[in-house]
Amino acid sequence: MSLIESKIDVIKLAKDIRSGALPTVQVDLDQFFTKTFGGEWVPDPDTRIQVRETVRDVNFVNRIVNKIQASGDSSAIEPLTCIKMPDGSLKLGNGSHTAEIGINVGLKKIPSYIVDWEKDLGGKTSSAQRLGNLLNFETIEKVSVHDHDVRNELYQLMAEKKAAGLDPKPTEQEIQEFLLCYPSVSRRTLGQWISNTDVGGRKKPLIEHTNSELADHARHFRSLQRYKDYVICDPQTVEHWNDTGTATPLTLMAKQGKSKALVVFHCSTTKQAELWKKGKVEKAIKAHYKRLSDYYEVTIEYEMLRFE
Repeated sequence: MSLIESKIDVIKLAKDIRSGALPTVQVDLDQFFTKTFGGEWVPDPDTRIQVRETVRDVNFVNRIVNKIQASGDSSAIEPLTCIKMPDGSLKLGNGSHTAEIGINVGLKKIPSYIVDWEKDLGGKTSSAQRLGNLLNFETIEKVSVHDHDVRNELYQLMAEKKAAGLDPKPTEQEIQEFLLCYPSVSRRTLGQWISNTDVGGRKKPLIEHTNSELADHARHFRSLQRYKDYVICDPQTVEHWNDTGTATPLTLMAKQGKSKALVVFHCSTTKQAELWKKGKVEKAIKAHYKRLSDYYEVTIEYEMLRFE
């Protein structure tokens, strides 16, 4: 164990942050977002250390934004926790929902605790995940830590140990730390998770798209020179590839008098994302669109929006 690893105490760090013992600095919120053509602020997933199955809970964000706008009181918005990376940039370690709520109620800056990636977290993603999980409960309404978030932290730890040439199975001390940090998770559950993983690293979180974002993606494809002769179908979930994914391009081509179509898919659930990564669904879509293209003498192509 290196000297820096021996000094890492994520549990104490989380307690210090939650108690307000650490100082805060004002950080610019817009560095964690991009803006759509319609003016909507959209989280940039590359500026976050994700601990959840999904990047965001859109309904939760909208609910809290509506509450704040109705009352005019944003004082319940608590500080973020940002991680300073080796290149000097900041990533959100905790408070992704808070940041999105803040920017949507008009805040430009928000107080933040700054955690150093190397000094405070030992340069380990699993330590960043643990910090985020430990901070994911507060006195104000918040999306709490779930068992699958804890499981993802466990799998990340095992993957890091394997990559370092160590036995990936958690030691008794590591198991005790999980039980201490997350009382809702039993030793038996931990054992089941350990037995069921292939130690390939945790699944990346699902990127969800709002209706405004989906419309923005469609505008983007329509603006590309490559697709100037195509009808662009509005993004649809990949589970509908064999129904609306067939009817929509054929109908639009007939309406617009074109012979080329682009179908844009997105994954709305982690199950859809996992099925897509396995390749069978994409293979079926390719074969299906080739049959349609050959039979009707048209061109039907597809694009998949980023989902992780």
